[in-house]
Amino acid sequence: MKKIIFILFIFSGLYAQCDEYNESQCSNDDNCEWVQEEYGNCEDIINLTDCGEIEECSWWSGCYGGTYLINSSYCQESEEESEVLQCSEMEEIECGTNGNCNWIVDIQYGSCSNLGSSSCDATSGCWGAYQYPGWYSGWYCAGGTYIISDNSYCENSEPTTCSDIDTELECNHPLDSFDCQWVEDSETEIVECSEFDNSENGCNNYPGECSWEEEITYGSCSSYAQGTCNNVPGCYWDCSSWYTWVCWCLGSEIITDNVCEGEYEIITGSCMEAYHLGDVNADEVINVIDIVELVSIILNAEYVINGDINQDGVNNIVDIISLVNIVLGVN
Repeated sequence: MKKIIFILFIFSGLYAQCDEYNESQCSNDDNCEWVQEEYGNCEDIINLTDCGEIEECSWWSGCYGGTYLINSSYCQESEEESEVLQCSEMEEIECGTNGNCNWIVDIQYGSCSNLGSSSCDATSGCWGAYQYPGWYSGWYCAGGTYIISDNSYCENSEPTTCSDIDTELECNHPLDSFDCQWVEDSETEIVECSEFDNSENGCNNYPGECSWEEEITYGSCSSYAQGTCNNVPGCYWDCSSWYTWVCWCLGSEIITDNVCEGEYEIITGSCMEAYHLGDVNADEVINVIDIVELVSIILNAEYVINGDINQDGVNNIVDIISLVNIVLGVN
């Protein structure tokens, strides 16, 4: 019975709408705003019927009577939302003070020495000078470099969401304030060992059925000259016993090729935002506010995994009761 009363209390608190507030209550609620009363002027009414319907106004070849009340003051849900600038919308100072953004310098420079006299004087940072000032001889454009174009911009310094992270290592050891977790797929992928690093250490370090195999083939030695023949495995230099000046590279070249053979199974996955059951608003605290949030989500026919306490894929009253138990410390 206490649980039911508690849930009803949460419902009633959730739906104390702005339009039920007085001015003081409205001003203290960030989700509400107070709208001042609105007045009209009788003289602005040009229709006899409309004029007669307003108690403060009367018709005498025109509508007279001064001002009248159109709408009384009231409290309504706030329509104003704080503007959050994206990194791409920021100037350099704003970008530099935002930990999630990075200012990219993209400036093209030119050399003053390449400018003629008219362009030199018209370019900021460049000026005309003489190698021999006393004789006004050897004119050149001094000043070093100048800016041709500045296309610097602000961009996100890190992935904006966990789903932008591609590897399990990065996902489980995220940077900055990302709270991510790697979720394995239900299906696995079979990979040929030969598609990866064909080195003995690399092959033997792969999981599964990868093995380092040595393949031996044979080739002709006849193409090798005297200086290299004896250095080739399986080849040797030999001369005729009758014609000692006639020599060949004989034998069969031993060609060794190592390959990584076999295949292994990898478990694919994706990086998702970490969630904690019951922490519906993700503020790392489970309390009454999470119950209120969950009630709102259910009434709006929405779904959040944090509020799916029994993990049945649906947010409903069962989850609310379970969450109430968590908040009350009931097992």
